[in-house]
Amino acid sequence: MAKLSNKEIISGMKNGSREVLFYLSGRYFQSSRRWLRTKGIRDSDTPSLFSDAVIRFLRDVQQRDFPEQIEPGEYLFSTLKNQLKDHRLMRVEGASDEHLERQLEIVADCFSILETTSRQILAAYYADGLNFEQLAARFNLPNPVVAEFEVDKSIKQLDQIVKARLAV
Repeated sequence: MAKLSNKEIISGMKNGSREVLFYLSGRYFQSSRRWLRTKGIRDSDTPSLFSDAVIRFLRDVQQRDFPEQIEPGEYLFSTLKNQLKDHRLMRVEGASDEHLERQLEIVADCFSILETTSRQILAAYYADGLNFEQLAARFNLPNPVVAEFEVDKSIKQLDQIVKARLAV
């Protein structure tokens, strides 16, 4: 395909021309692949990152009053950099989500280790949303102050078990 001018690229993208997208892919994919490789991205992830960047570029051109003086290659690489940042954030969030999910599983396991009374008191307080007066009535405690003490004692036990388990 013959070299297209910046004006032809922008107007072709505004009109939805596939040939312009093929042109951009053919012209900038290899350099993008090399650049992404220097940033630690695997070759298998490059096509999806590059195509997402091209789609973002296309949307920007079609949805905004895009000036024709902007160099499409520079704008595409700028969009690719933003795409890489988003990709890394998603990986970090995914890793932190997995870590958080694992910690929640550990806390749930630790909750099941608690003695029956402590487990029932915490479940009634947090899951059922009972106040201390209602807890005192349900568990035949002398008064709400004792119920509050029992909740605090159960929370401390759970906290100690969780800390010991997460430290391992």
